[in-house]
Amino acid sequence: MVALQMMPDHLHAILFVKEQMEKPLGKVLLGVKQACNQAFRKLMPVEFVAVAQQHAKKEHRKEFPCGASL
Repeated sequence: MVALQMMPDHLHAILFVKEQMEKPLGKVLLGVKQACNQAFRKLMPVEFVAVAQQHAKKEHRKEFPCGASL
């Protein structure tokens, strides 16, 4: 990892892959994201997680109003 920037509700990272990976980078990042989400849910009260999920959905709808995604 070259750089990491924590934001209030997400993070940015710059990665540098030095050698061929066994799995595609997208699959590796998906695993990291899932592990982080599980850890977050264990640490935070249920009510906070529900509010965070609602906020994320609302922001997604603003970014992709037609239901499209990247």
